[in-house]
Amino acid sequence: MLAPQRAGNGLKPFTLLIEKGEVYSIDTDSSLDAHLLLKTLALLELPLSGGYRFMAKAIDFSSYRKLLPFKKRIAYIASDSGILSNRTIKENLLFMRYCYENSLNLELDQNTQQLCHIFKLTEKLDKRPTEMNLRDVRIAVAIRELIKSPQLILLERPEDFIAHKQFERFESVLADLLTTKLPLVFLSWNERFVKRFATQKIRIKNGQLTYA
Repeated sequence: MLAPQRAGNGLKPFTLLIEKGEVYSIDTDSSLDAHLLLKTLALLELPLSGGYRFMAKAIDFSSYRKLLPFKKRIAYIASDSGILSNRTIKENLLFMRYCYENSLNLELDQNTQQLCHIFKLTEKLDKRPTEMNLRDVRIAVAIRELIKSPQLILLERPEDFIAHKQFERFESVLADLLTTKLPLVFLSWNERFVKRFATQKIRIKNGQLTYA
C-alpha cells in the first residue's frame, strides 16, 4: 500500500508499504499522530496528495460509496470506533451483510456466533448499546470488525479498548487470525503485547514516519 499522508496535521508526507504477514507496532512521541496514521490506513482520512493502493488497486476517494468495497476489508478497532445506538447488537453485527446481501432475513453465521460465545455476548444480542455497559459495547465493536474477513487489521491501544477480563481471549482470537498471514498495524503501551505480536516497527517522531 502506498499512502502519502497530508502535511500540517501531525504527519509529514510519507510512503508506507505493508506486506501480507507483517505485524507493525507503532513507536511514537505522539499518540495523536499514531491515531492519525491508523485513521489514514482505515480510509477515514483523505490524503491531500499522493495516493493509496489496497490489494494492488488504486483507491478513488471521490465518493464514500467507492470506498466501501475497501473499507469492508479493513478491521479498525480504535477509540473512535462506533456502533449504531438505535439498533440491537445482533443488528449491528449483521449490518454489513444486510447491505451486501440485500436482505433483512439473516442470521448470525457460525464464526460470529462463536466469537459472541467466546466473549460472553450471546445473551446480550437483543439489547441495544444504550442498555449495555461500555465494556460489552466495545467487545461488540471488536467482533463486528473481526467478522469482516479483513485483509488488514488496525488496533489502537487494545489493552484500553478491551476489558481486562476479556483481553486474554482477545489475544487468543487475534493470534489465530494472524496465522493466516493477515497484516496488522497497532499502537499499544503494553510491552508484553508488543513483544508477542510485533515483527516490525513504525516510528513516528516530530511527525516524520520511518519504518523497518
